[in-house]
Amino acid sequence: IIITGIYLKFDYIFFMSLTLIFYHLFFRQISKLNIKIKKNCLEIFKSNNEIGLLIFISIIIGKILN
Repeated sequence: IIITGIYLKFDYIFFMSLTLIFYHLFFRQISKLNIKIKKNCLEIFKSNNEIGLLIFISIIIGKILN
């Protein structure tokens, strides 16, 4: 995602919005992962929709401000 932003010459706001994605990945997924609990794994898997939405919004913001 970072390389794409650099290649497309997106504004710094695009890169700032990526911090939300990294926050979501680390604090909402990786740090809560317990592979022994199936329900936990399913919740984390379903939260990938949120990551996709954040990436989409970041790209839209990058294109609008570019």
